[in-house]
Order: sequence, then structure tokens, then C-alpha cells
Amino acid sequence: MKKLLLMAVLLLSTNATFAQKTGEDEQLKKMNDAALKLLGEEKYEQAVEAYTNYTAKLKSIKGESDTTYIEGLVFLGKAYFRAKRINKAVETAQKVVDLYGKHVSTNDKRYAWYLDNLSLYLASNNKSKEALACSKKALEIYENLYVHDRDMASILIHAAENSFFAEEKEAAIKYQLRALAIMKDLQGIHSEQYIEEAKYLVGYYSGNGQEDKAKSLNEEVEKLEKEKKEGYGDLPKLVKFETPEDCKKHTEDMLKCCRFYINHLFTAHDIDDAAKYIIAWTETSDQVTIPIGKVELELISSEKSRPYIYSYFAGYTLYALENNEIKTEEDLYETAVVVMLNHYISNKKLTGEVKVLEKYLSLYNKDKQKMFDLIRKNFPKDDTKDKKKKK
Repeated sequence: MKKLLLMAVLLLSTNATFAQKTGEDEQLKKMNDAALKLLGEEKYEQAVEAYTNYTAKLKSIKGESDTTYIEGLVFLGKAYFRAKRINKAVETAQKVVDLYGKHVSTNDKRYAWYLDNLSLYLASNNKSKEALACSKKALEIYENLYVHDRDMASILIHAAENSFFAEEKEAAIKYQLRALAIMKDLQGIHSEQYIEEAKYLVGYYSGNGQEDKAKSLNEEVEKLEKEKKEGYGDLPKLVKFETPEDCKKHTEDMLKCCRFYINHLFTAHDIDDAAKYIIAWTETSDQVTIPIGKVELELISSEKSRPYIYSYFAGYTLYALENNEIKTEEDLYETAVVVMLNHYISNKKLTGEVKVLEKYLSLYNKDKQKMFDLIRKNFPKDDTKDKKKKK
């Protein structure tokens, strides 16, 4: 059985937001950070103990109606689940649903996420009917919000799986088809998750005695897998960006092109289309100002190294849009250069060595910190940097 947690639940704020920096607030933050670290290190039993202590402290200070306490319980449940203490995971997830529903809301996204999370734990505890009931409740809430996003797709995927194991196989097919339709719009049919979930639909068709549909879909999946290896990306069509407002309307498309570019070899089928989109968007957009200095100009000047400037543009744009409020220009520059270097490592057999990038890698092999120091040193200063995007 697949274990697909809602992205939104996984990305819940892992650091409690405290209005005032009191001694208790600092203690709570340290407890939360320590618990999260243990979870990340896969020390699940220790994480259970840490989150138990953290949530107990939160409850004593803020009460059980506080959303920070409820979020803490979400991670306690996750720790139980990872520690394979499924009964406790179910018990904790049910408590989250009850408390949030009682004190906050029973019809918002977060309540739907919590219901879906509970369904995951119930399914893992072989309680398919109870899991399906939670999935249906979560789905009903989301449908009333008229939002077709990744979380909606995740809820539908869980509803499909729970329906299948609850012997409601026609419903499983219906839910999975809806999930795939959303994923096709958001990620494309060549995305890893779309292909994976299409394989589950093959199983649902087969389990429902629809072998012809199962066979046909399986052939389509094999075709998609072959094309994915060749670098098909379902990228947006290039449009004419005449104003910054045009760019804003296509921000998500730009992000998709950035992710595709930095995660594929230069031999990928759609790599040139991604590069063209990145160039066109950055030339017109006012959302991201990409610093250009001596290193970047050197990359632009050579045909061999020019593809890597687009790696830099993609990395900078991606992380600027995602972290603009919490990262400085220097932080973003460092991140973008590291993205470019990783892309260079993957592609340098195709392009040959690029001197300026080899210098960074040489330093990294000797002393990692020296490489990062050089990146910071090369950050284009305000009095010399050329911020104009260039082809």
C-alpha cells in the first residue's frame, strides 16, 4: 500500500510562530527544533518522546485549542507512524481532527488535510472502510472550496485506494481518474507522479475485471515512461511577454520550466524549449532581478558555457520566488550558483569543461568552505553589477 502524505501536511510550519520572545517561547522553539531534527534523522522512537514532551509543554502553556499545539500533535502522529506504532498514530491523528474541528473549523483546507492524514493511518491499520469515510469527508470539504490543486489530487488518490480496498472498485476508478486529470494539468503526463498513479489505475481496472482498459492504459504508461527518459516535459507553450504583468500571469509556467531545466541533461527532448521560456520571461519580468557579474558574463560569452547561464537564471528565479521574503540577494546568488554547479557536474561530459566552473569545483574538493567563500566574493556588488538579463 502506498504511503502518500499530503504535501500541505508535510509542509506545515515546523517552527512555531511566537508573538513575543519570552523565555517559554525560546524553550518551546528549542524543543520543537530538537524533535524535528530527530524526525529528520529517522530516530523515530526518540522523536516520539521529544514530540510528546513538546506537545505536553505546549498544552500546559497555550491550551489544547491553540493551533500550535494541534500542529505539534500532527508531527507527534507522524513520529508514531514512522515508528510503526500505528494505533498511536491513529489515536493522535483522530485527536487532531477532533480538536481542530471543535476549536477552529470543520470546513477549511486544514481540516480536510487532517482528515486525509487520519485516513492514511487508518488505511495502514487495515481499516479501509473507516479510512474511506475520512477520505470522503475531506473530499467533500475540498469540493466545496472549488480548488483543484495538488492536495485535492492527493485526497482523491487516497479516496481511490481506500475505495479499492473497501471493495468499492468503480469508485476507486472514478477517484483515480479525477486525480490524474488534476495532475495532468498541474504536472503533465510525463511527470513521475502522474506515471506512478496511472500504474495504480491499471491495477484498479484489472481488479474490477476491465482488462481491456487495463491493457490499453498499461501500453500508454510504457510509452510515457520511454518519452520521460528521452526528456519530454509537457512544458507550456512560449508566449510573447510584452509587459511584467504578462509574466506574472505565467509565473507557475516559468517555475515549471525552471525545474525542468535544472533537473535534465542538455540532451533532453524539451530542454531548448525550457531555455527559451526562461530567457523570454526573465527579460521582461520585474518579479526577479538577477544579478550579473564577471563570472556570469564569462559564461554568456562562450557557446560552450552559455547553457549554464540558463541554469543560473533558473536556479535564481526558482528560489527567489519561493524564498524572496526570507533570503537575501547574496543567499539567493549562492543557491543559484550551487544549482548551476550541480547542473554542470551532470552535463560537463556533453559540453566539456568550463574553466570558471571548474575553479569552483576544484576548491570544493579541497575545502568546501573556500568554494562558498569564493561564490560570496564573486557576488556582483551594487556598484558594478549589471542586472540586465542577457541572451
